[in-house]
Amino acid sequence: MIIHVVAYGTNREIGKDNGLLWKLPDDLKQFKAITTGQTIVMGRKTYESIGRALPHRRNIVVTTDETFEAEGVEVWHDLDRLNGSETSEDFYVIGGATLYEQTMPFTDRFYVTEVDGTFEADTFYPELPDVVITREQSHLADERHAYGFTFYQYDRKDID
Repeated sequence: MIIHVVAYGTNREIGKDNGLLWKLPDDLKQFKAITTGQTIVMGRKTYESIGRALPHRRNIVVTTDETFEAEGVEVWHDLDRLNGSETSEDFYVIGGATLYEQTMPFTDRFYVTEVDGTFEADTFYPELPDVVITREQSHLADERHAYGFTFYQYDRKDID
């Protein structure tokens, strides 16, 4: 199964200048809980913004740069193994926008943090397909979180 893990603002903003738009400790805690022990897939720019392989996860970086290599990651130059995967392995796509867009047609589950606010951004998450909310948890702004946000789990609707 392909799963997206993303946080975005009211207008689906996800980043600017290859960086995050907010600091939300409980969102990062949720991200860690969802992805630890899993296979995460990211684009090269997302990897570079993080700066290292994330611990306790299988890290895959997708890039067209044939010379790219990094410690602790597998490098893929196309999505064939992901999109045509016959394995029961789950792949957690964590960014960026191009990878989200390319994998959207094959994605069945979406872990989304919707941040209450609009932000200056140069990177946006694509529109969700036809989905249903299967989990929802709100978090108000507080001394550690400048913005309120809501965690959602969306699952793609079954098409009969």
